[in-house]
Amino acid sequence: MSGIQGTNIIAPVVPLDTTDVHPSHLALYGKGGYRTVATTTERDAIPSARREAGMLVWVTAASKAYQLGSDLTTWTEFATGGGGAPSAHSATHASGGSDPVSLAASQITSGVIAPARLGTGANNYSQYLNSSGEWMAQINGLHIGDCGTDTFATDDDVQPVMQNIDTAIGNRALTTHTHGSITTDGRIGTTANLLVGTGTGGTLGTVTLGTGLTLSSGVLSGASTYTLPAATSSVLGGVKIGSGISIDGSGVISASSGYTLPNATTSTLGGVIVGSGLSVSSGTVSANVTSVAGRTGAVTIASGDVSGLAASATTDTTNATNITSGTLPAARIPATAVTAGSYGSPNQALSITVGADGRLTS
Repeated sequence: MSGIQGTNIIAPVVPLDTTDVHPSHLALYGKGGYRTVATTTERDAIPSARREAGMLVWVTAASKAYQLGSDLTTWTEFATGGGGAPSAHSATHASGGSDPVSLAASQITSGVIAPARLGTGANNYSQYLNSSGEWMAQINGLHIGDCGTDTFATDDDVQPVMQNIDTAIGNRALTTHTHGSITTDGRIGTTANLLVGTGTGGTLGTVTLGTGLTLSSGVLSGASTYTLPAATSSVLGGVKIGSGISIDGSGVISASSGYTLPNATTSTLGGVIVGSGLSVSSGTVSANVTSVAGRTGAVTIASGDVSGLAASATTDTTNATNITSGTLPAARIPATAVTAGSYGSPNQALSITVGADGRLTS
């Protein structure tokens, strides 16, 4: 005897006692067998390691059982083959009774319905099915009963008559008949002697040609494709929505919220107000200067062209020769080679050097 690989047990798995209501196992974690899931999505998510060909799964949402095929992928609806109490519908038919079923005709997609299922009474080629669902006799292939008398002939040889009628209709040559063209005043005929009533909603009649319509040889045609022109100050036409304009779903055009022009600065582009000495024309700002000291054009202003200036404004203050008064502070006098200190003694003769400007140099 060969051993079996796995967790070996030597007795059935059972609860502790007969009052214990806990299950002995969970079908969810078993392989194959029978289990219950909520939806087909949960059914399809059963791991392959827990699948076994022929296993059954009850799907609560569909109220159906499905059986797994040998490919371990395909689920087929499982139909029980007897056993158990039949449904009310099945029980009625099993006992030979009748149980009418409401079924939409659109659900019948194959086969041919037997004539006996279409109405009551005998049915053959000499009968027709009337509006009351009854097979009725005909007169030489033509029924006249629905005309008010329900009187029928006794000749049952209907099929040959109908064949003759079909042959006569099939052999009739197609012909045409022309009354003439429709004129612009709504008349028909080569002599324009057939007047058609005035056309209204739902009534065929005369019409008056309007803009964009033409009539030629009785053929009513529309004009060539219309091109909407672009709107101008004097032409009505189409426009495009540009900046600062919006349009809603009803075709209403509105201006966006107002724009506030900022004040112009040295770094911000904005609005300015024309002040003194300036003028503006067609958006162009100009300076109102016509001449300087009798000179016109591109004038270079010299200090002499401006009156009331201080002497420092007209004198080169970087040139020392232009200093003609006052005393320079010591800090403005350049340093010499003489080192600050005490020189000489009672026992020494003092020797000094004086420069041309009267300053001690050594």
